[in-house]
Amino acid sequence: MTTKKLPPLVEWAFFTVISFLAGLAAYYSFLFFIIDILLPLSLIMVVLRLDARYALLSLLATGLGLAAFSSPLAALDITSFYGFPGVIFGLLFKNNVSPSKNLLVGTASALICSSLSMAAIYMYTGDNPLVLGQEEIDLIREWFSASATATTSPYGLDGATADTFIRFFGLFLPAMFYISTGTVAVLTYFSARLLLNGLRFPLPAAPAFNLMRFPWYTVWVLITGLLLTLLGDYLSLEIPSGVGKNIIFIYSYVSFFLGLSVASFYYVRIKVARPVKIIMAVFLAMYFPFSAALLVFLGAVEPVVNFRRLPEEQ
Repeated sequence: MTTKKLPPLVEWAFFTVISFLAGLAAYYSFLFFIIDILLPLSLIMVVLRLDARYALLSLLATGLGLAAFSSPLAALDITSFYGFPGVIFGLLFKNNVSPSKNLLVGTASALICSSLSMAAIYMYTGDNPLVLGQEEIDLIREWFSASATATTSPYGLDGATADTFIRFFGLFLPAMFYISTGTVAVLTYFSARLLLNGLRFPLPAAPAFNLMRFPWYTVWVLITGLLLTLLGDYLSLEIPSGVGKNIIFIYSYVSFFLGLSVASFYYVRIKVARPVKIIMAVFLAMYFPFSAALLVFLGAVEPVVNFRRLPEEQ
């Protein structure tokens, strides 16, 4: 990094203010998904330009400021979701960790921190944030009722549709929560790479997307989800069945992108005319449900089958 360094206290104050403003804007703005990426980026810069102790102190100051200007729960939520993973990412970048391990450890830390945050909120309020409460259910029913009144769609938005949506949303709410948390962590990682490349910070070269792969034993995650689902449904056990279905939901989401990596690998490798490739891509986009299912299947079995014959990572 070639930028001129200011006195440590000045740099710390500057990045702390950015973290606080980002967290405050995330609390009061509907663009929280975008704005909150600034918070971990500022903490990454504190770790790189100073050290992790300054970053933790910055995170503490940010949390106290958010607690004063919003609410303690919001401060815990924002700092846990975006703050601690930013410190972890900063340490990983500072120690020149390989891109795959950096992304894996950083995303895992975000998932762990978000889980601890949800547990703390549950202990403090007594309400499980990963379960639909009666107030949320009533709001969904009111929305469906208003939509059914306003629309003339032949498909209708009746009470049965509302019940189906509530059951589906309530069942997969934990999976959607962890998927969104992981997505933010991945976006944070690539945003940090763009920022650090712009600052000419030395980074290990990232592998091409079409070479992305997972170790073979990750298939056990899918097997575990299937076993829990079958066991829970067979014995009429709601918790194991729900956990299994959420594992499968998350694994399917990740498998989609791994399958997309496999497809892009062969898209580049297949020796056909470029117009033919474009027509194939348009055709798959037009029949997206079919192509999405195919990509999920490819991603699910790729760790075991290794369609691309990629060498095992050491």
